[in-house]
Amino acid sequence: MAGVDFPYVKDRLFYENTEERGEATMAQIIKDHKKVLEELAQLIVLEEECAELIYTDPAVVKEKKAKLEIVRGKAGEKFHVLVIGAFSSGKSSMINALIGEELLPTGFLPETAVLGELHYGKEKRITMYPRAGKWEGGDEPFDLEELTSEEIEKYISLSADDALNAMEEDSENRIDAKFEKMVISWPLELLKDGVVLIDSPGINDPYSNDYIVNGYLPQADAIIYLMDAQAAYQKTDVNQLTIINETHELRNIVIGYTFYDVVEPKYAKKPGALEKYRRTLIAHAKKHSDLGEAAVHFLSSVDALEAKENNDPEMLRQSGYEGLENYLGRYLVEGKGRDQVLNMAKTIVSQARMMVKSAESCIQAARQDVAKLKENAARARKDLDKIRDNSRHTAEDYRMRLKNYLPEARRMTEDCIYGLAEKVDLEGFEPETQLPDGPRKLWPFGEGGARKRSEAIQKECQQELERRLNLRYREWSNQTLAPYLKKAVEESTRAIRPDLEQIARELNEVVSMVAGGIHSDNGDASNIALGLAYAIATGDWFTGSMSAIYGKGAMVRGIAFQAAAGAAVGIACLVIGVPITLPIVAVAAIGGSILSILTDNNKKKVEKIKVKAVEALRKSYKEEEARSSLRKKVDEIMANTESYIESACSDMENALAADIRETENSIQQMIDINETDQEEKQSRMAVCSEAVERLEEPQREAVRLCGTYGIASEEVETTGRKIV
Repeated sequence: MAGVDFPYVKDRLFYENTEERGEATMAQIIKDHKKVLEELAQLIVLEEECAELIYTDPAVVKEKKAKLEIVRGKAGEKFHVLVIGAFSSGKSSMINALIGEELLPTGFLPETAVLGELHYGKEKRITMYPRAGKWEGGDEPFDLEELTSEEIEKYISLSADDALNAMEEDSENRIDAKFEKMVISWPLELLKDGVVLIDSPGINDPYSNDYIVNGYLPQADAIIYLMDAQAAYQKTDVNQLTIINETHELRNIVIGYTFYDVVEPKYAKKPGALEKYRRTLIAHAKKHSDLGEAAVHFLSSVDALEAKENNDPEMLRQSGYEGLENYLGRYLVEGKGRDQVLNMAKTIVSQARMMVKSAESCIQAARQDVAKLKENAARARKDLDKIRDNSRHTAEDYRMRLKNYLPEARRMTEDCIYGLAEKVDLEGFEPETQLPDGPRKLWPFGEGGARKRSEAIQKECQQELERRLNLRYREWSNQTLAPYLKKAVEESTRAIRPDLEQIARELNEVVSMVAGGIHSDNGDASNIALGLAYAIATGDWFTGSMSAIYGKGAMVRGIAFQAAAGAAVGIACLVIGVPITLPIVAVAAIGGSILSILTDNNKKKVEKIKVKAVEALRKSYKEEEARSSLRKKVDEIMANTESYIESACSDMENALAADIRETENSIQQMIDINETDQEEKQSRMAVCSEAVERLEEPQREAVRLCGTYGIASEEVETTGRKIV
């Protein structure tokens, strides 16, 4: 993701023969990428046809094709672009500008209270998904009759009162939307080849539905964070960007400064001042994004929408949207798109080799004497029973080794949870609520009174402490617990590696015995358990997971919490599914620390409130009532940790069992061919030979297509032979 210039995609893949190199739109870049995915999908179709030639058992053919179909489905994966920002930062206006139509409602007040997904569809359609029990019309999804911004506004917007109340500095209101999401299908070229735009509710912690946005973050392939250029990098922005960076460990953020058309006229007579302001905004963006200056865009949504409506390319360029769309297209293709191509190509190569091995074994078996082959097969099956027992022992050893790490994981978790209160403070925190000045501070009562404001500040302190507790906990999860669990799985896998290699050798010897002498390396991609071991040791989870899919389920659960950035982050995502909340006793302690309101100046009073809140939290954490709550939290985290360990154990068991099944299928395949008459044997041998020849093409083409993305052939042809 860090490669801002996208050299392979721009210069080597799509525009070698055009005069518009690097000038294609986002839609065109992704469309061309999809053509590559379609070519890879056709190579998989070719492999499916070869499977029908090689395997005689219809059930095996069906299974092989089903596995390949999983990989082929990756050609249709979507690119999810999540648009985030504070209330009225211009998110809906930006999406209107991208699609070129005034579709989503916009305005000064917070408008969007519902997550909106825009997908490609041949016909225009808008579907609302109610929250259970929240909408008076029922819980079933329904389509809007009118596809206008006015009609959409009826369902997704806040009322003016709700919006203003939510933004009041001492408000206790939270936005409670009636709908879970709105899905828009639109015949827009930009969306045609897999792009999904997500318009999110405004971030305004703690009042808005920011949990909806944070819950969507792990699914996003690109994040566009918008800030109003007139008042950018406010507290709300800093808090949310910090959460994205620290909690989700995401720094691949595209930054957009909106309403830039309003800012520019203010500096019309001072161009030097405008450039200085731009550099300041870029510097703020680079604190939170690793994508560099090329990922920072200054936008005018009004101008972009007008430019698209009037087909004015120069106006579109000046609006900043041409640059944004081009960047997004290359970003998505260079990032996730490159991984899509590599992952599909790896599977194509490994499956071709697996089928070639089966075909060559069948050809060799067909040449043997029937009686001799059956004798060898009987011996092989006895050996296979022994290997099955050894596999079970290896899986049990693996489980025992992993469970030995659990006591230390519990100790680490207890140290973290029980010690959290000592690791947080309110340094640098400035409450939104202000204490009254002048004569009003002598009157403590009423809505605007000092006592009421003091209580509101304490509540803000409580919320900020809870937020900081979660940040520290998630930091610990990412930096301590997740690496420890990853290390546990890696070390346990390396410990049984010799056993896996021995099992692989024995399985290959069994096949070789029946086939009449054919032998393959123990690191061959057809060995699923070794593929899994390779994935665990190297972090190449796709290779391992795809190998395991061929084993009916191994690593399938593991994929769910393995993130693209690596196994450690993925494990943390699993473990931090347990949020930290303040024990009731801590809330009561903080809420009970009302200070004198008639002495000292306001700044000192606020500082005292902050100090008292921290002291109350730390004291409450030592009380038995709080300790009981914390113990439950430890148990929840350990339950997730044990679930992760159990998944790893189950995956290894499934992978070993899949290797046994694969070998059994190979033996039966060879017997089936050998038992046919001579004419049928010759026909089968010819068919298998044809399949072997045809399987050269998908391997060669997969490597070639990867080369257009700058992917070396060694990356594509990795089969798990070496684990460092």
